[in-house]
This record gives sequence, C-alpha cells and structure tokens, in this order.
Amino acid sequence: MTAAQSVCAVYFWPAPGHDAEALVDRARKAADQCGVEFESLKAGQPLYVDPASDYVREVLGLAGNERSQTVCHGTDGAVLTELTNLIALGPGDIAQAHTQDEWIQLDKLEKGSRLYVELIHRWCL
Repeated sequence: MTAAQSVCAVYFWPAPGHDAEALVDRARKAADQCGVEFESLKAGQPLYVDPASDYVREVLGLAGNERSQTVCHGTDGAVLTELTNLIALGPGDIAQAHTQDEWIQLDKLEKGSRLYVELIHRWCL
C-alpha cells in the first residue's frame, strides 16, 4: 500500500550566531536531490536579548537573580519581533523540561507563578 501523500514538518529554533538560512538551504538542496517538494513557511531570527539591557536587569531584580543565562532551546520569541521587551523566562531546570519525563519541583513552580503575577501587575495592569 502506498500513501497518497506524505508530509514532513520540521520546526527548529537556531541559537544566536547560527546561520539559519544555511540550514534551510541545506534542507532544500537535500529535498531537491530526492525529488521532494520543499516549502519554507516562516523564518525568524534567533531570540537574543542584550543581558545588560535595562529590561533584563529589571526582570533579574524581580526574579531575585544576579545574572541572566543563555540556553539553547525552542521559543516562539523569534517570531514575536514586534514586541519591544522580550525575554524567555521560566521556572525550573531546562535540562528537565521538554523531555519524556518532564517535571518541576513544586517550590520552583510556585516561585515562577509568583514572578509571573508580579510581572503582569507591573507591566499589564
């Protein structure tokens, strides 16, 4: 039996400094070589926020942290480019997130929830 159509969708979030277009070109060339239709629907630049910015320093203060951290993981921040203050922020350990057995300690979840409430009150109300 042969399927009438097969579709493969690939989502990736390149890190700052990575050439996303080179990766898309590589995938396009591979598709051409295999006779596969290739369509690129949306592309964005990697999310990068200057760690010395006033916004980052303010969020760090509210979170009770001394420094920001760059991590390599997916975020929709790359396509939210019209926002002026943008940051990827969340409680827990990224090594435990987005895995088959993802989990977070309850005290970290509670701390993160309190921070989100504070940020909403500060900037949205």
